[in-house]
Amino acid sequence: MQVSELIVRYLERLGIRQLFGIPGAHVLPIYDHLYHSSIHSILTKHEQGASFMAGGVARVSGQVSACIATAGPGATNLVTGIANAYADRLPVLAVTGEAPTSIFGKGGLQESSGEGGSINQNTLFSAITRYHKLIRQTDELLEVLTEATTILLSDQPGPVVLSLPYNLQKEEVDATILDRITFPP
Repeated sequence: MQVSELIVRYLERLGIRQLFGIPGAHVLPIYDHLYHSSIHSILTKHEQGASFMAGGVARVSGQVSACIATAGPGATNLVTGIANAYADRLPVLAVTGEAPTSIFGKGGLQESSGEGGSINQNTLFSAITRYHKLIRQTDELLEVLTEATTILLSDQPGPVVLSLPYNLQKEEVDATILDRITFPP
């Protein structure tokens, strides 16, 4: 399956029922797979609202909640809501798109890899998340999703931000990755 479908199936396994966000070019592969999933996509007017809505659902339900944003300003607009989730130890997963890895360091539109003078999204989110990862290769997925799951479902949860380059979302991976992640009840 494609990485974008794996991410949607991962969200389903986490128990996500709603995904708050705004579609954008760098997350369209994920939105394509949401169409056939059990997750209800809720369009927000601004990414900041998406992160606060996800935090509100996590606060009220005690369950993991999620939001999604495209690359660059879409991701940076999540900051205030993610900071709030961090302060309140809420299990919020933010999925952000990223420019294709082939243009990292070349000043590509909305690139946030931190290379070549672009905004370093890792640095931006490091102080307000329990875990943030820019996934550059498919062989990182099992380790990254396992770590994200452990944090989100722990006794002391907090927000997790996973950034997925556009080209990575379209790559094929082994669907059994999800079977190798432990999802506690």
